[in-house]
Amino acid sequence: KVRLYVDIITPIAFIIFAVAVLLAMPKQIALLSSGSINERSFPTLLMFLIIICGVVLLGKEIFNIISKKKANIVETTALVEVKALIILGILVLYWLLMGLIGFIISSILLGLAMLMFFRVKKVSYYIIVSVVAVLIGVFFRYVLNVRLP
Repeated sequence: KVRLYVDIITPIAFIIFAVAVLLAMPKQIALLSSGSINERSFPTLLMFLIIICGVVLLGKEIFNIISKKKANIVETTALVEVKALIILGILVLYWLLMGLIGFIISSILLGLAMLMFFRVKKVSYYIIVSVVAVLIGVFFRYVLNVRLP
C-alpha cells in the first residue's frame, strides 16, 4: 500500500503544471497583436491564478501539519497506480497514432483498447465505439468543415 498526502501533492502538481505552461507559452502562442491584451493574456492569467491557488492551498496544508491537524491521506495499492499508468500510456499512443494514421482510425483503436483494457465482453459495445468514432470524424469533416488529423 502507498500512502499519499493528497492536499500536498495536488497543489505541487498544479504549480509545476502552471510553471511548465508559462515556460512553454512563448514557443506555442505567437504574438500577433502589440496591445496590452494579446493572445497570451488569458492563458497567462489562468496560469498565475493556478499558481496563486496552489501556493495558498500548500500554505494552508503546511499550517495544518505544523498545528498537528489531521491530514487528508489516501491509501492506494501499486496495482491501481500501474493501471492508471497503462491508461496514460494508451492515451499517449493514441496521440502519437493520430498524427500518423488520422483521427478516425486512431479513435477506433483507442476505443477498442479501452474496452479491452476494462475487459468488456459485449460485442455491441465494440461496434458502437467504432461507429461513433467514424460518425464524429465525418461530422467534423463534412458538416463543420474541420479537418482533423
